This record gives sequence, C-alpha cells and structure tokens, in this order.
Amino acid sequence: FYQFSNYDFDYKKRQHEWATPNAKTDYYKLVLSWSPTFCKQLPSFNRNQTFQCQYDDFGLVVHGFWAQSRNARTLKQHPRNCRNVEQLPLMTVKRHFCMMPDESLIQAEWEKHGK
Repeated sequence: FYQFSNYDFDYKKRQHEWATPNAKTDYYKLVLSWSPTFCKQLPSFNRNQTFQCQYDDFGLVVHGFWAQSRNARTLKQHPRNCRNVEQLPLMTVKRHFCMMPDESLIQAEWEKHGK
C-alpha cells in the first residue's frame, strides 16, 4: 500500500539546481530510466521504502519529458525551472503512477520541465 504525501519540489532549496527561464524551447526529449538499475544503486533501507523498488515489477519507466533548446551548448542552457509552478493535483499523480512510479519524481519533473 502506497501512502501519497503531496510532495512539492522547490529548486531554490537544492544546491545542484538552476533556472534558465529565458531559454527557448525548440523540442522535447522523452527520457526513460531502467528501474532495476535505479533500485540497485539505492541503499537497502531506501530501496524497501521506494514504491517502484519494493516489488521489482518495473522495467523502463518515464523519467521525464524535457524541454530542449537547439542552441544550447551545455546542460545549463536548456529550459529548466522556468517558473515556480504549483504542484500537480494528487489525482494527476495517481493517474500516471503506472509509468512513472515515484511521486516525488513526478512532482519534481513537472516543476523542473513542465510548461
């Protein structure tokens, strides 16, 4: 049984995050992740607490749909954290859980790359 927490991502609280609000979006990149490798690299306690790792039922999962700029020469020149959007409604998170089985990932990807 998974307990949703209504997680809200704030990039300003993370050292490794940045914002490029003026970067032009030319196309989107569908980014996938191999769940078994992700789960294997987690410490065992976290692995047992992470929904997608508990039953080892997932293979490829959606990591995100990222806005990209043709003119970007570095990672930090692509659109990212362009606006401080509200977190997604819990029903939207639940609806997409079968292909993106991590609430915090869904919320963070929406707030980093959503438009």
